Amino acid sequence: MGPSLRVFKNSLALSLSVLIERGIAFLLPWYVARVLGREIWGDFSTAYAFVLIAATIGPWGLIGLLPRQIARDRQQAGTILVNASVIGFGVSLVTIVGMFLLVNWLDYPPQVQSLIYLGLLLVIVPQTEATLSEAIIHGLEQMEWIVYVRLPATVVRITTSIYLLEQGYGIEILFVLLALYYAFNSLLYILIFRRSLAYFRLRPSWPDVRLLFIQAMPFFLIISASEVFKQIDRIFLSTFWNTDAVGVYATGIMFTQLIYMLAPAVMGALFPGLARTYVKSRERFSYLLSWLFKLLTILIFPLTLFTVSFAGPMIRLVFGPDYEPSVAVLQITALGILPSFLSRLFYRATLASDNERLALYVALVGNVAAILFNILLIPSYGIIGASLAAVGVILVNLLQNFWYVTWFATFDFKRAAIKPGICALLSSIVYLLLWPHSLIWAFVVAAISFVLALLITGTIGREDLVNLQLVKPQS
Repeated sequence: MGPSLRVFKNSLALSLSVLIERGIAFLLPWYVARVLGREIWGDFSTAYAFVLIAATIGPWGLIGLLPRQIARDRQQAGTILVNASVIGFGVSLVTIVGMFLLVNWLDYPPQVQSLIYLGLLLVIVPQTEATLSEAIIHGLEQMEWIVYVRLPATVVRITTSIYLLEQGYGIEILFVLLALYYAFNSLLYILIFRRSLAYFRLRPSWPDVRLLFIQAMPFFLIISASEVFKQIDRIFLSTFWNTDAVGVYATGIMFTQLIYMLAPAVMGALFPGLARTYVKSRERFSYLLSWLFKLLTILIFPLTLFTVSFAGPMIRLVFGPDYEPSVAVLQITALGILPSFLSRLFYRATLASDNERLALYVALVGNVAAILFNILLIPSYGIIGASLAAVGVILVNLLQNFWYVTWFATFDFKRAAIKPGICALLSSIVYLLLWPHSLIWAFVVAAISFVLALLITGTIGREDLVNLQLVKPQS
């Protein structure tokens, strides 16, 4: 299979899988929020925020290192997997202890505290091991393996969860089933690896474990410094306000988070090609990066426009009138969809070019911005402040990532950013002029205006219609 077809296959496989999987998984938070009510949904959202933080720390940055290592030497996949699993297990245990101490210090109500403890104890270790296996698969560029495992397992988990909640089980059952889901996925991945990987044996090499631990440390600093702070808004909301505010906020960002789930699938499929291309040809790497930036802008802008336009009907239809405050949250955070995708592209390019140090700088500055924005905005403005802070951090990270990418790549700013940006601006003006009269017509006409502007300005050319041909590395 050629490089172009392989990237297309991987992007399509993971993107479709994520769409279907998250579409199915969406039923569970919808059920909890709408059927069980805001109070229970707020408690669960608060507890799950701590689980997500711990699950980010557990893999020790290996999810950033492993795909690059294996993309350059596929024969090491089996050995690396076993050694990485040992690291993930150990770090997860230490993380659980640290999170217990933090939760105890924050002094949540007893029911919330118990829920957090349960989620940490049950979920972190199996989720870490499943995540590391998927990082190996990303490096092998066999994304269909993830589809085969996660999609049916998700269907079973969601249907079982809703059934048991209907039978009167408490919200705690969701963490039990989530732990079983990740444990089952990990077991299936191991069975696939045993059949597919050379040199696969369930015995770690302790010198290699130590070396891998050290190599992954920069990635750990980058990922923990960026991903962990994505949950800090919920922690601030639960501390300065209450868990009900967390539930309302979580409902508002649920649609944008669903969209964000596509980003790892697309970026994960592109990353091995970026890493190889950087080694083979810096010129082609720069060209590919600029082209992908333009392509993402063209594809994601209409999605952003749609989300902002129909935030109200979506929230009221799906969650009901009790969640009316979530509409403003969705509209504000939707403004961060496009810059978030573009920032992720630059971040992946930085890692593909062996510039972990620069990515770490971005993460650290982003963390400082997150803390400052949340401290300044949440105490006074609550969920609106949290929404503004989230978009602000995304913009700060985009500017940083772009600045550092220009250090090692030649970015075609005119073709990749200015032309699509002008088209998006014209479309936005049309939308704002028509919005007071008709929401539907405002979106339709603005979307058509965007496409026409792309064609008239020559932003879309013949080269863009070649099916990912730019991904093919030079020989």
